[in-house]
Amino acid sequence: MTRYGDFFDAPSLYSLLRDVRPDVIYQTVGSAYTGVTAFYARRAGARMVWQIASDVDVEPFKGGLSLNYPFRYMEKKLLEYGVRNTTQIIAQTRIQEELLYRHYRRRADAIIPNFHPLPKEPLSKGLPSTVAWVANMKPLKRPEIFIQLAQDLHRETKGARFLVVGRGGESEWHREILKTMSTSPCIEYLGECSQDKVNALLAQSDILVNTSEYEGFPNTFIQAWMRKVPVISMGVDPDGVIQSNRIGYVAKTYDQLRDAVRRLMDDRDLRTEMGERARDFALKNYSERNAQEIIRILEG
Repeated sequence: MTRYGDFFDAPSLYSLLRDVRPDVIYQTVGSAYTGVTAFYARRAGARMVWQIASDVDVEPFKGGLSLNYPFRYMEKKLLEYGVRNTTQIIAQTRIQEELLYRHYRRRADAIIPNFHPLPKEPLSKGLPSTVAWVANMKPLKRPEIFIQLAQDLHRETKGARFLVVGRGGESEWHREILKTMSTSPCIEYLGECSQDKVNALLAQSDILVNTSEYEGFPNTFIQAWMRKVPVISMGVDPDGVIQSNRIGYVAKTYDQLRDAVRRLMDDRDLRTEMGERARDFALKNYSERNAQEIIRILEG
């Protein structure tokens, strides 16, 4: 993948597929790769199964003039070709299925949520509480909201930990975010971590905060719930599972976010109750059994 878009890889990807000659192709994450693999599958008589990774995969192109506008436009057009021409589509949520039909008049062949292996780490929940933020450092993830949250609550709490995990970057925006965190005594920035390290951190955390503008179904939600960590999200609640199952809170404003985090930090019994419920819900709905459903579709 180049910095400008996956579509620059189109010739080499198509050549690779022609050499391998697969009978079935499984592809996830909406990109130019979706279009390239769908084009190959149609020409070669292969079957292609595409899995939606994010809501934005099945939403129309959103403009906004910038230097990379032509690249983003081409990327989206190749993705949309793939959406219309792939053999089968798997959605993660009902919302994604609705968006798929609304914008492309296609029905998902199955709705299969993400899945994770059962936790192996020992859980360690103690006082004071630990609040975690885990995501790649991108503007749409809005880490600055969590930084403000940590600074506000740090003044009111003694000894609480605020952890930030995520890959940085070289842009001016990244440099400003990293500078702010480095000068904030209440934030522990751990950089990019392996999945095992993230799981170990969540096993010792009490609250996971999500500040993204939009998501598909965040893997971090499942990882947290399996480790008895309630999720407090500023807007993102796939299919309404957080609110309907009472395994966290969904905030519409910053004040609601701050109040919800403060409430859970102050009430250990409530955290424990929510955490137990979250673990039961995650083990029931997001175990590796879901992988068997994908395998069943691939086997056709």
